[in-house]
Amino acid sequence: MTESQKPPVQQGDRVRVKPGVTDLVCSQIELAGFTGVVTATDGDMCRGDWDSATLAAMPESYRQRWQEDALPDDHLWLPADDLEPAG
Repeated sequence: MTESQKPPVQQGDRVRVKPGVTDLVCSQIELAGFTGVVTATDGDMCRGDWDSATLAAMPESYRQRWQEDALPDDHLWLPADDLEPAG
């Protein structure tokens, strides 16, 4: 695989959600700036496990909304194009 063929983010990368990205299920939930680590990939989707800073800053309303939908609040699957290296 050449450098140009390499996906933008890979498993193990520290990532940040790009500006303008919202939750795929609930578009009222703004995800821009959330940071974490890619722990799995499936095609063009990446599982981002949120770091402690993101979890501490996450609005309680987000947690409540995800709990209502029986979704976890410590990670999320997002398209790789919605993520950038956090550095």
